[in-house]
Amino acid sequence: MIRLASSRLLVLLLAVGCFPQGAPRRLQTARSLEEARMDPARVEALDLKGSSLDAFPEELRQFTRLQKLSLRETGLNHLPDFLGALEHLIWLDLGENRIESLPAAVGNLKRLEVLYLSDNALTELPPEIGSLSSLRYLNLDRNRLHRLPPEIGRLQALQWLRLNENPLDTLPPEIGELKHLKRLYLRNTNLPENERKSVQALLPSVEIIW
Repeated sequence: MIRLASSRLLVLLLAVGCFPQGAPRRLQTARSLEEARMDPARVEALDLKGSSLDAFPEELRQFTRLQKLSLRETGLNHLPDFLGALEHLIWLDLGENRIESLPAAVGNLKRLEVLYLSDNALTELPPEIGSLSSLRYLNLDRNRLHRLPPEIGRLQALQWLRLNENPLDTLPPEIGELKHLKRLYLRNTNLPENERKSVQALLPSVEIIW
């Protein structure tokens, strides 16, 4: 279904002239570790969604060209420091796992544009999250976050921020520094009315979904 939707999107973008030079080149994709091991130096995308993993695969260090990685719904509860060594990552999906914390090394992913962390057990974010200077989309829906670090305001490329169904009781004033933010999702949080008014005042041009 996802591949079909992606194909339709590409056709639509081509039809409206979004790619004057033609559609983007497809990434060299592997859909299992076994397939990826055959030629790790060529793998640009790795989709392990739904696989059962005991730990974050250490051999991913070998995939020096990896740009897109999906480890959604794999049972992960821990992320290693060497995650930060995957410096070519642009798209990372870690949703629907049991992850409780992010390593500080996540801040080394300077090229990362899309990050899915929804449906985990995160209680806080490290300050280093603010170092993701290319991040445009951040999904933190359905975690256990009560607050965000002030460094969230350093995500100057961020356009979409999803915080639905977290027990948030406050947001840092630095959220007002997100100058390119377009949408902020805050459904089913614990934000009191005075906090909601403060957020709206800090982000007057942002569409906030309560």
